[in-house]
Formats: sequence, structure tokens, C-alpha cells
Amino acid sequence: MATKEKPRKQMSNRSKKPVIALVSEAPDDDEDDVSVASNTGSDDAVVLRRKDLFDKVMDATGAKKRDVKLIVEATLKVLGDSLSAGENLALAPLGNAKVTRRKNLGLAETLTIRLKRTTATGDRPGIPEDQGD
Repeated sequence: MATKEKPRKQMSNRSKKPVIALVSEAPDDDEDDVSVASNTGSDDAVVLRRKDLFDKVMDATGAKKRDVKLIVEATLKVLGDSLSAGENLALAPLGNAKVTRRKNLGLAETLTIRLKRTTATGDRPGIPEDQGD
């Protein structure tokens, strides 16, 4: 008895929009501490790495690197665990984050997160208007 294979669904060719973006002021050309990467096909997405986050928090608070590293790593773990548990985040000034899609990959998981932010002026620095929701 032969089994029939089900046809695979084809993914649509919709344009992919970034799900979450941490946005800051546009970097100056002379800054070398900004990493540039792309998840949308364009080369202008700025990625904030852990080391960069440690440095920014140290600059903002004046705290020692060892203290900042412990606190930031603990904060990131709590945030990740909360999102994995299905909790919504309401963390001003970051914004409100909600898991909209989840995929279990065995030892890892993929979470699609919707982040809603507001700014004082209502405009979104660093994001061109055609990429907004």
C-alpha cells in the first residue's frame, strides 16, 4: 500500500519586515563601536551587541564594568525567560512587547515579538516611513 505525500505549502513572497528593532540616534561616521548587520536585506540595520550595551550602560551610569555586566546579563535572562513563558512586557521606555508567534526547535525556540513604542514627538528616529506598520 503506497502512501501519498502531502504537497508542501509554498511560502508567499511577501516583503519581510523587521519584527523588533532597537533604535537609537543615527551613528556618526567616526564611531567604530556600532556593528551593522541585516535581517531585512538592507545594509543599514544597526545591531546592538552585548559589549556595546555594557559600554552604553557604563557611560550612562558611571558604574564599574563588572557590576554592569552582572546586572545586564541578569536583566536579559529575566526578559528572555519571561518572553519564553508567554508573558507580555510593559517596560517603559522600551515599550510593550508581546510574543505573536512561537516555534519550538528542540533545544531552541524562535519567538516573533511585536514591540510597540511611543516617542515624545510621535516620529520614529532611524526608521524610514515606508518600513513602519
